[in-house]
Amino acid sequence: MKPQNLILLSILIIFAIGFFAVPDVFADKTYTNQKYDFSLQYPANWKVSELHLVDKASNSEIIVDIISPQYDAYGCFVESGGCGLFWYGEDRILITRDLLPNNPGWNVNPSGAPTSLKAAADGLFGGISSACEQTTFQNSGQMCKMPELLDYMTRQDGKVQIIAASINLHEGGLEYYPMYYTIAWYDPVDEHNWQITVFIGDFRNSDGYGSNETTNEIVYGIIDSFTFDRPSDYSPPVATGGCLIATAAFGSEMAPQVQFLREIRDNTVLQTESGSAFMTGFNQFYYSFSPAVADYERENPAFKEAVKITLIPLLASLTLLQYADIDSESEMLGYGIGVILLNIGMYFVAPAVLIMKVRK
Repeated sequence: MKPQNLILLSILIIFAIGFFAVPDVFADKTYTNQKYDFSLQYPANWKVSELHLVDKASNSEIIVDIISPQYDAYGCFVESGGCGLFWYGEDRILITRDLLPNNPGWNVNPSGAPTSLKAAADGLFGGISSACEQTTFQNSGQMCKMPELLDYMTRQDGKVQIIAASINLHEGGLEYYPMYYTIAWYDPVDEHNWQITVFIGDFRNSDGYGSNETTNEIVYGIIDSFTFDRPSDYSPPVATGGCLIATAAFGSEMAPQVQFLREIRDNTVLQTESGSAFMTGFNQFYYSFSPAVADYERENPAFKEAVKITLIPLLASLTLLQYADIDSESEMLGYGIGVILLNIGMYFVAPAVLIMKVRK
């Protein structure tokens, strides 16, 4: 074979290998959530992170965070007034679920439709406004200001949608203008409110992140692909949020003490029907006050240390469940009641006895 023919053949082979081996970054991929039995389609060049974290501001569970590729985004420098594609933007989609069943702030008819579209829109916009207020130079490297509700409507599928905007300012003095789309609905199966919130870093961007589709086509394609894949015997999971008080006390959701509490909850308590029933009632009670306690911990270091010390006996008592072999409902009830009585003794009976002895 002539050398030039050999070179041509090699190029063709390399091209063929590349053609069949390199994946299409715009081809749809499927994300499936095992906890809540839903799925959606998204472009392969987007990033999906499963979180299951509690947002104390909205009292909801952030289930999934879907982030777009970066793109050249529009902004204006405040001092000079110069505008252009000066920063790298990215868009994101958050899927959340209220911690409490049928949040009182979102009243619905038996059909699941909101009793007042305006009230529902105001409630959804309140979540965006709260998130805007919490976006500061200290925690985000930018500031969000002047949130505005632009429009609200009921979609053809009965879901409520709002469109909002704000002005954001980077620390370097670059101002940009994000938009927010929130789509929300009440799910009569698990009796909770769900939300899909879209953050668009630059509403002028329409290039579809380098694909042949527009940005809106891709974003709404992801949203509209959301579907529940529930089996016939589906039963709603317990809304397992974060340990707000412990997280504030120990400084992070990744602290060993917080991870220990999460593991006990998920791997022991929620593995039985009685444990799940207990967590359902406990969560409604716990999340009615824990956000305020956690906020006060962050504001008051002395109170934070006091809570940390107070949690030590509870953590010690829960270690008993690590060594317990729980294989039945009766065993869960027995160990659970035992741990509850032990904590009552440590936190109430023992101090009461001590106080009585001191008085004598």
